[in-house]
Amino acid sequence: MNGPAEALESEAVRPLWLIPIAGWCAYLSGIVSVFGIAFLIALYVTLFAYGEDVGFGRLNDFSVIIHYSLTLPIALVLRQLLHQNGPGLSLIGLLLGVSGIVSVIVLQALLVVGVLSFGQQVGFVILAFVPIVGWFVINGRLGDSSDVPPGSMRLQVCRCQGKRSGISVERLCQ
Repeated sequence: MNGPAEALESEAVRPLWLIPIAGWCAYLSGIVSVFGIAFLIALYVTLFAYGEDVGFGRLNDFSVIIHYSLTLPIALVLRQLLHQNGPGLSLIGLLLGVSGIVSVIVLQALLVVGVLSFGQQVGFVILAFVPIVGWFVINGRLGDSSDVPPGSMRLQVCRCQGKRSGISVERLCQ
C-alpha cells in the first residue's frame, strides 16, 4: 500500500500531457539557440569592425532568456521519463537543472534591464552552469538504463536535449 509520500511522488511524475509540450519547447529552444548564436557572432563582428556593440549583444541576451525558459518543461519531462531509473537521483537532477536554469534566466534578465553589467553578471552565470552540467550528467546516467522505445516523442525530447548538452542520444535514450 502506498503512503502519502509515495502518492505525492507518483503524482509529481505522472503528467503525460507535458511530454509533447516539452518536445515542442525543445524544438523552439533549438531554433532560438540558432538565432542566439547568430546574434553572438554578429556582436563580435561589429565589435571588431566598429569597436562597439550595435545591439546584437542585447538580442543575444534576450535569446538566452527565451532559450532557458523553454528548457524548463524539458527538465520536468526528463524527470518524468527517467524517474523509474532512479527516483532520488532524478529528483536531484531536476532540482539542479531547474536551479541552474532559473539562475541563468534571472541573471540574464538583470543584465537586460541594466541592474547588472556584463562584468558583474558573467561570473555568476558561469557558476549557474555548474548545476546545469550536474543535471546533464545525471540525465545521462539515468538514460543509460532507460527503456524508451526508438521513434517515440520521448526519444525526440531526449534527442533535442542531447544535442543541446553534448551528451550522445544513445546515452540519454537507449
